[in-house]
Amino acid sequence: MKGTLKLLPSVLLVVTLFSGCKKAPSVGEPEEILLTSETFIPDELLGKPISMTVTDGDFIVTNDNSVDTLISLFTLQGEHCIDILPKGEGPEAALWVPNVQFSRSNASLYAPDLRKNKILRITDFQSPSPQLAKDFDMSSASNDSIMFMGRIGRLADGNYFAANFTSLGMAAVLSPEGSLLKTDIPFPDKALVDENLTDAANAMLYKSMLRMSPAGDFGAIFCNEADVRIFANLNDGKVDFSSFEDAYPNDIYVIQFDADNAQGASTSDSKYYTIDLSLSDSYAYELHSGLPDKEIRETDFFKDNKMIGSDKVRVFDRQGNRVKDITLDRYVTGIAVSPDDSCLYALTQSPEEGFVILRYKL
Repeated sequence: MKGTLKLLPSVLLVVTLFSGCKKAPSVGEPEEILLTSETFIPDELLGKPISMTVTDGDFIVTNDNSVDTLISLFTLQGEHCIDILPKGEGPEAALWVPNVQFSRSNASLYAPDLRKNKILRITDFQSPSPQLAKDFDMSSASNDSIMFMGRIGRLADGNYFAANFTSLGMAAVLSPEGSLLKTDIPFPDKALVDENLTDAANAMLYKSMLRMSPAGDFGAIFCNEADVRIFANLNDGKVDFSSFEDAYPNDIYVIQFDADNAQGASTSDSKYYTIDLSLSDSYAYELHSGLPDKEIRETDFFKDNKMIGSDKVRVFDRQGNRVKDITLDRYVTGIAVSPDDSCLYALTQSPEEGFVILRYKL
């Protein structure tokens, strides 16, 4: 499987300490907000955007790997500045980067290349000659302790926070060298979905995305086909985890190959939850569907673009409490929030306009 990493645990003297998992209900009713957009970047200035990142002073677009450069930088006024990270096999090039993390602590961008199994650190990215270097080797070790598919982000202390797909737990923390420091948050009991699933097949149902805050002290994992969320907070040298389980994968068809191997496949009745995710320094913003596949395919947006979209954004604080429900004026496929929560940006597409990045004032 492409982009899959298995890392070997080792006994190390670990500076970072960890506290256990905790579960807490959301408190109060979320505030309901309606937002109206303005065009931020039109199609003629874009390549083939797939994700966005907002720094303290820049707007960054990650492009599909069908174009020559994978990252485009814009000003916060929507003006194009520079294209960086060429597509290619060379040491300062990449093949497939799905998103970019901004790290304020060292003024760097972190770009995971899932086909080369490495994470690139990009410094001086505002200059005509950005500096690129390999920061993390995603194939540095191998066994059954941890497996992830590019769901990884850098913490402010230099360690890495990752989504895990083995029975050891849904969340993991790794050293910069790739050693396993901690796993936590057990997978929900497979009997909640189908008791015939193997543990491995159950884990793979919780496909997810992971994002980090610009400060690097707050991370979150949201699942695509389950309303299951994990929050990680780095406080005083400790990573505190909390998890929330509101809905499990539904209407799953189990294919049993033999006594040890099974696969859980979604059906037209299976619901899709998280479409995209973005973190500010204070909140997690989730582009949310909550619809079964058959209803998603009947929306006008899907019929026009053959893509999953939504006009619903749920906002959670760092403890996992749902504090806002935002309704956008258009269906969008991706979101990004400014570090200070002043603006929400959204990527959309239509046969008439092509790609458009919208801006919403918060």
